[in-house]
Amino acid sequence: MSLINSNQQYDVSEQRRLPVDNVGSDESVTITGETVQFYYYDASGVFTIDAGQAAGTVVVAKLANRNIKNALGDVTGTHLDSSLSFAASSLVTEVAFPYLVAATNDTRPGATKADAVTADLQNGEYCIDYRTGTLYGVKADNSTTLINVSYKIETGLAVTPGGVASEVEIVDANGDAALVTTGGSLNVQADGYDSGTDSNKGFEIAPMSSDYVEAVEDLTTILNATPQYHYVDMRGYNHCSFGWVQDAGADTFAITIEAAVSDDANDMTNADYFDITTSGMNLLTANYTSDGAATLETGVPVTYLRLKVTTAGGNNDIDMAVFSKKTAL
Repeated sequence: MSLINSNQQYDVSEQRRLPVDNVGSDESVTITGETVQFYYYDASGVFTIDAGQAAGTVVVAKLANRNIKNALGDVTGTHLDSSLSFAASSLVTEVAFPYLVAATNDTRPGATKADAVTADLQNGEYCIDYRTGTLYGVKADNSTTLINVSYKIETGLAVTPGGVASEVEIVDANGDAALVTTGGSLNVQADGYDSGTDSNKGFEIAPMSSDYVEAVEDLTTILNATPQYHYVDMRGYNHCSFGWVQDAGADTFAITIEAAVSDDANDMTNADYFDITTSGMNLLTANYTSDGAATLETGVPVTYLRLKVTTAGGNNDIDMAVFSKKTAL
């Protein structure tokens, strides 16, 4: 960006950079003892080192650094306030640098630009583009260099701006240093990591074992014509098995399996049941005199099941243990 029509503005000028950096810090450094060589453009426009060209020759020179500061070192210098000094008999008087002329000739040949920048200069006069550290002049004699050159510049400090850490220590929940792999990468571990086996543990939210619901009930003193029941809530389940073991008594008994398909206010005992012993179960008969088991046929949706036990021989002396197991699988 070149502000070639004004040399002083509130936010930015030839002397002041754009205010886009409010955290950086620079160090003011004085360069001393530099020798600067003159160059000129020959008749063919070739950029050539000055080997003692005569007075009146247009010369250019480039300092080793750019952004040459003023005497104080706070802003870019001008011909009225400069930190630049040197010893030379060929260039003795500094004049203002024609930024507008220089900018409009930036894309032209070097010889054309040099002639344009020095068009109004007399022998011994020179001007400096303090932003680029480039000098243009018209020689007063045949000397070829500037010697004992000194000036001020700003260089970046090797410091860390406040609030920014060069290294961050990462710790775990216990405050211990986080583990790092052999390649230097951060080793991120899941909560279930087991360092002993170097593996991650898996947790079942709903393990298969929880899908099976078992129940055991003892039915005692089962009387003739007075059945006893073992109830199973089948809501959310579609498989069920029953088992029964006669604990005491020698009477014969009748086993039937009944089902209800209405909720009946969530009261299993008052629901309307119908017999599915030989239609929904794998039972082929309703009378058993020994231990046994029955399984609900797959795909028979019911709300409740109950196993009904009655004595059949008239002795009123039977006790029975009843088992049930249901699953949604």
